[in-house]
Amino acid sequence: MIKLVAVLSRKPGLSAEEFRTHYEQVHVPLILSLVGEHLADYRRNYVDHATASGGVNAGPGQDPLDFDVITDMWYADRDRFDRAMEVFRDPAQAARVREDELTFMDRDMKRVFLVDEAGGGTAAG
Repeated sequence: MIKLVAVLSRKPGLSAEEFRTHYEQVHVPLILSLVGEHLADYRRNYVDHATASGGVNAGPGQDPLDFDVITDMWYADRDRFDRAMEVFRDPAQAARVREDELTFMDRDMKRVFLVDEAGGGTAAG
């Protein structure tokens, strides 16, 4: 499995609820329409800012988290990942994604990377 992680922040002036609503109702369907056939799984993990570092459970001097969601995209193998990336490299498709991201996301804060996932399936990992 190949796992891509995106750490994303909402556009200034947008509430966490507005960000999540747009992501789920507009952005997710857009991404699925482009690369859904290549994905094994696609999950969004929204930060609970009230309890996150800097929230009610913050230690002295901790800053609030500067992101709103951690997105996980799994691909069954390198071939499916590469085919999805071809879609995102297409100028017309990249423009569609960028245009939507500009409406709800702080693109300067966007961080995307592959991870080598370990464990899973049990509490012991």
